[in-house]
Order: sequence, then structure tokens, then C-alpha cells
Amino acid sequence: EQVVTYVYEAKKGKGVKAKFVNENGDEIQAESVVKTADTQVGTQYTATKPTEITKDNLVYTFKNLKQGSAPENGRVSTNEQVVTYVYEAKKGKGVKATFTLKDGKEIKDSETIVENGTQVGTEYTSKKPNEITKDNLVYVYKELADNSAVEKGRVSTDEKIVRYIYEPKKGGEVIASYIDINGNKLQDDITIAKKDTQVGAEYTHKYPEELQVNGKKYKFKEVRKNNGDASLEGKVKEEKQQITVIYEEIVTASPNTGFGPVLPPLLITLAFIGTLLATATYY
Repeated sequence: EQVVTYVYEAKKGKGVKAKFVNENGDEIQAESVVKTADTQVGTQYTATKPTEITKDNLVYTFKNLKQGSAPENGRVSTNEQVVTYVYEAKKGKGVKATFTLKDGKEIKDSETIVENGTQVGTEYTSKKPNEITKDNLVYVYKELADNSAVEKGRVSTDEKIVRYIYEPKKGGEVIASYIDINGNKLQDDITIAKKDTQVGAEYTHKYPEELQVNGKKYKFKEVRKNNGDASLEGKVKEEKQQITVIYEEIVTASPNTGFGPVLPPLLITLAFIGTLLATATYY
């Protein structure tokens, strides 16, 4: 009896690999080998994928298989097969900045730094003004709140709020000074606004029409308007301000008896002697 025995060998197929790309087709993770080349044709394969991929700090989530991709589960063939996974940007929550006082009172509308739906991992930077003016009052930046997000960070799946805290900006005092026409001070300065009053706070001053100082009376003449002089109404500034009010002395006229001007006693005496001499009779 003769037996013809045919010997067969495994038919070598092409490999199977997996690729990971974003919606633009850019590779976001190195391709992986599912089955090596020379694997027997017909061998079953299964490709696996991560649910999320992070590249350059940006996060992507699996979306679908690319059109024309090899299936995730299949068999080796004589043609190379590529399972192509497509990923989309993972959407995060927004980032905004708030501007308040320590007690939470808002002094400026909040600002959107990053919109909702921005890709998780996207870098953001929040910027603050050093000063804010609201209702003419000036505030200066103090600190970040204890529960604030950082000024520079990355978008996440949670909303982030950069919380800036401000405090009133301290200004210089406002005083009123009363002087006579020669520049002499008539009384101690009057404080209209104390030092450290908030910059931008309004002040007003009403002066008396008359003053009595050391037995003398003075009446209002004018408010000095030299360069640097403050006005009667205004706002507190960083620097000290001075209102200067000028008065002039009230001079009382000498009493009139109806018989002409009143003369000093010495002049009266001399005039009387002169009259006697002029009318005397000499023998």
C-alpha cells in the first residue's frame, strides 16, 4: 500500500495594527500591533482601545471607527489590516473671573476666561486689573480668595472660578485753611475728609461768612484758586488736598458827632492856643 502524504504549512498573512487619531486625522497616540506579520491567515484577532487619550495635556475621548477601518474583531488575511480609532476633544467646563470685596459684594461684572465646551486640558490665563472704579469709588487688588482657582491653569470637567478680592483704595486727607489777605492763618485747619478715606469719595465744605479772631472780625473774601488748591466740592484723591479760604478784616469807622472829624487832644490844644494868640491885643 502506498500513501501519498501532502504536507502543508501555515499560510502567512499580513499584520493587523491599530491607529489612534483625532477628527483631523492627526495621530494622538502611537499605533499598536494587534497581530504581527506572518501570523497565519484566518487567525482571530481582537483590537483594544483606551476610552481616553491625553496628548500634550489635551484630553480626547473615543468617538467611532474611521470609515473604511478594519473591524475591531476579525481574522488575519493576506492583506494588512488597520483598525483606526477616531477620537474627539473631551469637552470641559468653563473658567470665569469674579471681582468682589471681602464680603462678596461685586464691584465689577464677572468675565468669561474660557467658554463651556472647551477641550479638557486647554491652558488658560486670567488677568486682573490692579484698580477698579465703581460708582466713582476706587478699589485696589488685594488677594485671591481662599477658594479661588489659580490664575494660570488648565480646563477640567469642573467649572473653575478665579476669585479676585479688592479693597478700598486709601486716599489723602482734605483740609480747609482760613487765612487773612496777608496769608496769616486765622485758626486751626479743619479736617473735611480724614486720611485713608477711600479715593473717589465725595466731599463738600461750607465756610462761615464771618470769623471773629482775637477780638477782630473778618468777612469772607474769596476761595483761593492757585494751582494745586482744592475746590469746595470734589473727590478724595491719593494725595492730600487743601481748600484755602481768604478773609479780610472788618474795619469799624470812627464815630461822627456831627461837628466835623474828631481830632486828637493835642491838636485841639494847639489850635486853641493859636486862636488866643491871633486875637490878643498888645499894648
